[in-house]
Amino acid sequence: MADKKVTTVKKQPGTLQEQLLSKQLDLIEAKKSLAAGELQNPRAIKNLKKDIARLLTKLNSNKGKGAAEAADSAEPKPTSGKKEEK
Repeated sequence: MADKKVTTVKKQPGTLQEQLLSKQLDLIEAKKSLAAGELQNPRAIKNLKKDIARLLTKLNSNKGKGAAEAADSAEPKPTSGKKEEK
């Protein structure tokens, strides 16, 4: 059987923001359609909420990595393991 290659594309934060905004707008429209009785698939709301949560998780994990790297670079690193005696 042929192996399937799974490729992940690193998306830029701007792209994730755009996707988040799009999903949020879709959720609003789906809620309006549900209230009007026009929504064909009510599970779409649940799926949109999960997609939004995934995007927010991805965005927040990216922010955490940047903050951790900044904190690491701000701390002075000791040059040797021994303390200097006076």
